Amino acid sequence: MPRILAPAVVAVLLLTTASVSADSIWTHGGSQVRLRADGNRRTFVYEVPRAAMASQGVERGTVLFDGTIAGVGGEYSGTAYLFSARCGRIAYAVTGELQNDGTQISMNGTAPVRDAATCIVKGTRDDHLAFRFVRSDEPAVTYPALKDGAVCTIEDPDEYEACVENLGNQICHGQAEFEGLVRCFRTAVLVVYKKSRMGGVAGAILDAPFTHCDAGVCSFQGGGPTASCVRLDAKRVRECDGNIVNERCVDVACPVRECRKVCSKAQ
Repeated sequence: MPRILAPAVVAVLLLTTASVSADSIWTHGGSQVRLRADGNRRTFVYEVPRAAMASQGVERGTVLFDGTIAGVGGEYSGTAYLFSARCGRIAYAVTGELQNDGTQISMNGTAPVRDAATCIVKGTRDDHLAFRFVRSDEPAVTYPALKDGAVCTIEDPDEYEACVENLGNQICHGQAEFEGLVRCFRTAVLVVYKKSRMGGVAGAILDAPFTHCDAGVCSFQGGGPTASCVRLDAKRVRECDGNIVNERCVDVACPVRECRKVCSKAQ
C-alpha cells in the first residue's frame, strides 16, 4: 500500500518535464551503441562500432539487441546478434536486468559457435553483454528550490523514507524512459537527502540496493542489516553501527526539536 503524507510534510512542487521518448547512448565492448525505447520495446543499435566490429560488417544502425523490458526492476529478454564478415549475422536468446541505479545493463545467453571455414554451428558458449550508460537525449530535469535544512525534516524513519521517495518522484515525473526514470529517481533522492541535512539512519535508507518503479512511481527496495538509531527519551538517542558479529552502540545527546537525526521510537 503506498504511503501518503500529510500536506504539511510534503509541499506540492510545480515542475516542467518532458513527456516524449528519448534515445540514450551506452558503451558496449569498446563500441558506442544507442538504446531506442518505444513503450516496453528495447533495441540496441550500433552508433560508433569499434574497428574489430566494423571489419565484420557492423555499421552505424546495425541492430545488436532487439527485445523488451518488463517488471518493476527492469528485466530484459530478447534476441542478440553475433556478426561475421564471412558467415553473416546469427541470433541467440538473451535475458538480463538493469543494474547500478539505471547506469548498467547486464545480459546473458548461450551463443552459437560456428566453424570459421564452413560457417556451420558446431557448439555453443556462454556469452555476457555489458552496457554502460553515457548520456541521454532526454532534456535535463528541472529541480525545484530546496532550502538546506528545510525539506524532509522528519525523525520517523518510515515517514522520512516516504518523504524522500515522494519528492524524488515529483522531481522525476514525466520521464519517458524506464531506465532514465530510475537514474533520475536515484539522483533526485540523493539531492533531497543532502538538502534535508538529517543524520541518524537517513543515509542508510538511501543505501537500499534496488529501485522498483511501477506506473512512473519509484521506491527503495532491499537491503540487509544497517546502522540503526533509536530515540530513548526526549534528550537521548542510541546509535548502533549494524555490525552483525559485534554490533557497537552508543547513546548520544539529541534533544527533540534541536537534533537532526532520523531515529525510530523505542519499543
